[in-house]
Amino acid sequence: MKTFLLSLLLCHASSAGTFSLKYILTSTSGISDVPEFFAAALVNDAVVGYCGSDRRRIDSTPTWMVKLLENDPDHWDWLMGKCLTNQQDFSVIIGRLKQRFNQTDGAHVFQRMNGCEWHEETGNTDGFNQYGYDGEDFILFDLKTLTWIAPVRQAVFTKHEWDMDEIKNNFWKNAINYECVGILKKYVSYGRSYLQRTDPPSVSLLQKTPSSAVSCHATGFYPDRALMFWSKDGEEIHEGVEHGEILPNHDGTFQMSVDLNVSSVPEEDWRRYHCLFHLDGVEDIITELDEAVIRTNSIPPSEFPAGVVIGVVVGLLLLLLCMAALLLWKKNKNGFRAASTSEFSTSGRSHLSVTTFCVCVSFCLSVKHSLTYFITSSSGLQNFPRFVAVSNVDGVPVGYCDSINQTAEPRQDWVQKLVEKEPEHLEWHIQNCLGAIHVSQTDLDQLRQHFHHTEGVHVFQELSSCEWDNETDEVTGYWRSSYDGEDVVSVDSKTLTWQFTDKAAFFKQFWDVNKLRLNSFRIFIPSICPQWLKQYLKYGRKYLLRKDPPSVSLLQKTPSSAVSCHATGFYPDRALMFWSKDGEEIHEGVEHGEILPNHDGTFQMSVDLNVSSAEDWRRYHCEFQFEGAEDRIITELDRRRIKTNWKEKPDHVTIPVVSAVVVLVLVLVIVMATAGGYHIHQKRREAEVSMELSETSSSSNMN
Repeated sequence: MKTFLLSLLLCHASSAGTFSLKYILTSTSGISDVPEFFAAALVNDAVVGYCGSDRRRIDSTPTWMVKLLENDPDHWDWLMGKCLTNQQDFSVIIGRLKQRFNQTDGAHVFQRMNGCEWHEETGNTDGFNQYGYDGEDFILFDLKTLTWIAPVRQAVFTKHEWDMDEIKNNFWKNAINYECVGILKKYVSYGRSYLQRTDPPSVSLLQKTPSSAVSCHATGFYPDRALMFWSKDGEEIHEGVEHGEILPNHDGTFQMSVDLNVSSVPEEDWRRYHCLFHLDGVEDIITELDEAVIRTNSIPPSEFPAGVVIGVVVGLLLLLLCMAALLLWKKNKNGFRAASTSEFSTSGRSHLSVTTFCVCVSFCLSVKHSLTYFITSSSGLQNFPRFVAVSNVDGVPVGYCDSINQTAEPRQDWVQKLVEKEPEHLEWHIQNCLGAIHVSQTDLDQLRQHFHHTEGVHVFQELSSCEWDNETDEVTGYWRSSYDGEDVVSVDSKTLTWQFTDKAAFFKQFWDVNKLRLNSFRIFIPSICPQWLKQYLKYGRKYLLRKDPPSVSLLQKTPSSAVSCHATGFYPDRALMFWSKDGEEIHEGVEHGEILPNHDGTFQMSVDLNVSSAEDWRRYHCEFQFEGAEDRIITELDRRRIKTNWKEKPDHVTIPVVSAVVVLVLVLVIVMATAGGYHIHQKRREAEVSMELSETSSSSNMN
């Protein structure tokens, strides 16, 4: 145990008497439905304030911060003034950067992060100030020498300009060492009990498939100075164990995971393995490796995986929840670096994110079509509708409603045409939306009351779907619901009767007496749902039966990592992609990703090739093909065509700044279905860009 406690002391930069305040400012261009500017203030990596171009106010989340602003309105005015000033400056900067790089299209992001740390026991302080453009470090401030560091060539000229501006550099010194620290101390005086509390976690065992690793997942703990590991016969083990980093939750708590490879563990020996969670101030939580308690989404495709959808924010509303979280950051001891999509689940003490899962339902048979309704009722989520409903046809969003607008909105042009010609269609969905708001919220309240969940975030979800075979005219369907990620009630598709899980057995007394509700589902699944589906197909057949080819790219994180063949923008999702050698498909060293939907109704997929042992690259090709088609898109494995963000950097500078919006857009597109990443291509005209940044950015200050 001594080793574990030593690791605990070393793994975290802060201690019980250490507090931090940071400001993250982001200006965006070319990203729809995202504010052109927004900024967040974080204390100990938890958001305490937010402002943006979409609102002319300061939003604060913790109650202690609300109280502070009420008692000190001048501080509110100061924050608001900084927000407006920086919004104007950042807009000019990103516009000129785009112009100089001849960037007229695409998503672009300019950012600044600055702040301070205060060690209460010693009185020591530290700080930082740095800028980034399109996910790359641009320039950062050395607080000790009062000079600037240029991690990229584009910023060299700016460095020389800013080094000569002693007045500005002394301003930053005072702003970081005194003004920022003073504000941080004020925040601590109001929020000390909140910031120094100790919350135990909820620990679960998770497994994607029977052959994958078992993940011990702890969430909801605070502070983040915690340890978690796997043990065998009471001794910590390292072989076959992979540790994830600590991630923040949207409510200010944290989560972490530790994976155990069980492929070589005999089933009779599972009882010898335990997951141990340790946090000072609370009793150790020990969880035995038991197949009976493992949660998994490895179930038949026709079933709704409600057990893994806690925190789902479906369809177009995902963006709102993402904006509540603002951005995703990763900080190491030297600064910041871009967080990849893989890190979204396994990295970053300083990530600010919402752990979000999404159910993507699609049917691949060419003669079958589906209509699916997702309903989500939630409590404890700030700035987010308590009720959201999204309808999909063949995986394409066609309608939406929420508890704020309380109306049904078409999501495709051809759906708009449908409701114009058949207004009763829209009226039916509006009335059902209004009725579902009340019913779903009642279900959520009953579940919360039963489990004594008076605080925190809780989610009740429903998924109903029908599938119609246009050749046989056969209709199948299902309805399922979940609470906080666990199944509660479903409808037996054969008998059309309620099915309650053990956890939801108490629910039976409420639902058995509600004969009207069950009868409505008996009518909806075999009759109403396919009727609406056929109506959608009548108006959207040309759109839904189209065939769009993809854009295919070769991607690679580092020279030693696998090469990913990434196809995006194709429709329908009945497609194949594989790696070949000398014209023959290969399987060794190849890892296939799943087909994911994009936000525009198209799809994407990736297939990775381990090139560490590849000899003659010209013999390898990535091949994309629609099912049943002869034409293929063939891409040769060529280093010149590979896109990468990797490049060598000085040892003393490893502080990439990742765009919060770009990362959240990555999350958004993974869920709504566009996976992506941005790639920095332009490497010229450094002096012009640096000079423009120097002229404008020097006027931008926020602490």
